[in-house]
Amino acid sequence: MDKIKEGLCSLVQKIKKEGLDSYETDVSKVTREVPINKSIVALNTSGCSYKKEGVGCFHCGHLKGYEHSERMFEQFLSDVERIEEKNKISIYSNGSFFDSREISEDSQKAILQHLKNLGFRQIVLETRPEHIKKERLEKLLNDLDKTELLVGLGFDTYSDKIRDLCLNKGFLRKDYNNATRILADLNIQFESRIVIKPPFLTEREGIDEAIKSVRYAFDRGSEYISLEPIALQPHTLQDYLHKIGKYRAPWLWSILSIISETHNLGKINIGGENFYPIPYEVAHNCHNCDIRIKTVLKQFEKTQNIEDISEISCKCKKEWIYDLKKGAPNLYDRIERVLEKF
Repeated sequence: MDKIKEGLCSLVQKIKKEGLDSYETDVSKVTREVPINKSIVALNTSGCSYKKEGVGCFHCGHLKGYEHSERMFEQFLSDVERIEEKNKISIYSNGSFFDSREISEDSQKAILQHLKNLGFRQIVLETRPEHIKKERLEKLLNDLDKTELLVGLGFDTYSDKIRDLCLNKGFLRKDYNNATRILADLNIQFESRIVIKPPFLTEREGIDEAIKSVRYAFDRGSEYISLEPIALQPHTLQDYLHKIGKYRAPWLWSILSIISETHNLGKINIGGENFYPIPYEVAHNCHNCDIRIKTVLKQFEKTQNIEDISEISCKCKKEWIYDLKKGAPNLYDRIERVLEKF
């Protein structure tokens, strides 16, 4: 297993290195190309500290931080001014909000205080689980007063083996459990991010793993779940596998299947498209039903009514069913075959 992981890290390191020369890190250009959607502000930080420690997450399209990260707070103020609705705002970055190596504690406090002063009633932040520290969060809560905080917590997938081999996330399920315990003790609501179809998994495995992950995350007290279908971004592991015919972005039918099995457990949202760099391919079926199904999925997010998705049909569903029946060697053998070509 150690040899397989070492080989994967070498492969992904080579893939990402090839993309660095063309990767855009100018703040002004990035903020122009990624429009604010649903009251989202993406902070242009110096980069994910986990990525700086090594290869980073295999499926992440962020190759490095931004050239002018010292302008992050200025960029934040400018973007927030463009938001008229003061109900809920999501503050995202290419890493973890609570990691002081990426966003200083003073900046964390200033960002949250500014949003509170503007009257935002709920603030959504994202973080890796290891950055959930009780004492630090208690201080921030004192500053927020009555403003509601919702933490977007990386969980990704139930299986430690899949999280490690296919995603290289660098944490275990027990780390996620510890973070959820702290958040529950502090009465802080959290959502869990679940990846749909990590690299190397078959469509059937992707569905089964996501269902197991959603059930577990709700059992741990998640306020709601954000399903994150893997998207194809340049210079990622899934991009490489796609180019050699070993990966397809998830079917929309798979998302519908996961929702059908888990909608009764709690609120479910669907992500997977608001990424930078902008994906060249996202979860899809065929051109005859893609727009229709995505419209229905957006409606489901609003109503959480399963009837919105229960009567959809298209000829391509037969192809998806056929895809579900495809067998595959065990996970280690699949990875070794790819590494042999590398």
